Amino acid sequence: MILHQAIAFAAKHHHHQKRETGEDFIAHPLRIMENLEGLGMSEEILTVGVLHDLAEDTPVSYGEIEAKFGTDIALMVYFLSKDDKAYFGENGERAQHYADKIAQGARKYPEILVIKLNDQLDNLQTLYGLNLERRQKKIRHMKKYFLPMYEEWREKIPVILIEAFEKLLREVKIAVEREECYATGSRV
Repeated sequence: MILHQAIAFAAKHHHHQKRETGEDFIAHPLRIMENLEGLGMSEEILTVGVLHDLAEDTPVSYGEIEAKFGTDIALMVYFLSKDDKAYFGENGERAQHYADKIAQGARKYPEILVIKLNDQLDNLQTLYGLNLERRQKKIRHMKKYFLPMYEEWREKIPVILIEAFEKLLREVKIAVEREECYATGSRV
């Protein structure tokens, strides 16, 4: 089964990595996979959920992912991966480029919007591992670059994905609001 291979591959390459929360890194892609499974996504999409951070956070190349899991999975991972920080300034240029890249990928693979919303929701739910300045930056970028992209896609999302997309978008908006309250010290 391709999903079992992806889990083993991701676990091998994320081995020894920790998230800023202190948990093993592999817990994050496994939560993404479980959430996608709960939304009724296909095995291919679950596989992408498990592999989504590999090319960005490990030495694994897109070519290796393609050789092991096929072109479509490798391309979805590509569209979900941030490009090298060295190419971008600190003024949000990288965040805008990344949102544009996700939107570009969604034209061919609209499922990546559901994967990315799951990823961002999990990241929002684990922001407690970051200092206040980084938390605020993530929320600013979410509001400025990503939420507008998702709103733009609301009318374009295929019918089969609407329910999952809308559910996740609502949850992300609630998490953003909660984090904004935390960052400003106000109450929800």
